[in-house]
Amino acid sequence: MSSVIKVDAIQNQSGTSAIQIASDGTFKPSKVPCFRVHTSANVSASNASWTNIPLNATSGTIAGFDTYGMMSSNKINITSATAGIYFFTGHVRMNNNVPYRLIIRILRVADQVIVLQSEVGSGSANLSGRYQSVQCNGLVQCSAGDSFQMDFYQNNESSATLGAVGVNSHETFMSGFRISG
Repeated sequence: MSSVIKVDAIQNQSGTSAIQIASDGTFKPSKVPCFRVHTSANVSASNASWTNIPLNATSGTIAGFDTYGMMSSNKINITSATAGIYFFTGHVRMNNNVPYRLIIRILRVADQVIVLQSEVGSGSANLSGRYQSVQCNGLVQCSAGDSFQMDFYQNNESSATLGAVGVNSHETFMSGFRISG
């Protein structure tokens, strides 16, 4: 014997809507804090130093959104309404160059704790015509009041300033969604 429950919304006992269900059976993102934000311009980075990537854009393509307005001041800011466990992704793509070392990190701002980090290396540096990229992914416990920023580090043979591509939302971005409250 099987049973079917047909609902458009699930509420908690006080009557607050907890989950809204779309006509295709999926959860509506308005109830799930999630974002995919990017920088609106290329970002220059000095050799052998960390550079902050300003997270300041969601528009321009379907790849940019922020369901709870978490992006401000070039960071992702967690409130009591958005606190929980998140799956974060950070991605940076270099602009027509390959450094020896390329590192990306997502950093909790208040205490400078690196919550995610990833690195790629190259045996040859300063190769033009190539767009090296690096990505980090993982679960992060986020509490009310936490802010997160994304930084990258590049180290190249000629000690030159290199740039990360930021003009397209698929090249340098940070995304995340809450999986548990």
